[in-house]
Amino acid sequence: ISLHFNTRKQDLFTATESNPPIETIKQEKRREKWYAIIHGLSGPTTIEEFVLRSNLLAADGE
Repeated sequence: ISLHFNTRKQDLFTATESNPPIETIKQEKRREKWYAIIHGLSGPTTIEEFVLRSNLLAADGE
């Protein structure tokens, strides 16, 4: 999954100018934050996060 994520991230920046607009950078940061939460890469997990992550991973077929 991380490989797929990195590919999408690369595509995002390839598709924009070499200096993407601030809004694009904000969206990218937000997406990275959610990716980290979903895959358990950031901080302690709340019950809500755990359920969200479990549901998303199940939907992902993992």
